[in-house]
Amino acid sequence: MMFPYYKVIAFVETQQGETKEKIIKENVTKKTAKKLMLANSTNVNNERIQQGEVPYYIIVRDKHIEKRYANVNTKKETIRAVHYIKRISFLEMLNIR
Repeated sequence: MMFPYYKVIAFVETQQGETKEKIIKENVTKKTAKKLMLANSTNVNNERIQQGEVPYYIIVRDKHIEKRYANVNTKKETIRAVHYIKRISFLEMLNIR
């Protein structure tokens, strides 16, 4: 019996239109992927708080976490960070190994 495997992906979009997508981990089980997604989201949250930004819009779902941050003083949105898990197809998994 084969279990489905997942990728953990972070997507960051700034107000200037810059976007970055980063694969954090590939070929992990759903349980591990959820833990990694949550841990990475927490790390980004801690970095943003140190830079004087707070999350004002948060969505937490089974397969993704979205947070929008704003500057504490100006209340202007600075960044949107989305962490999500994506199921890997069987053919994709064969190419990874």
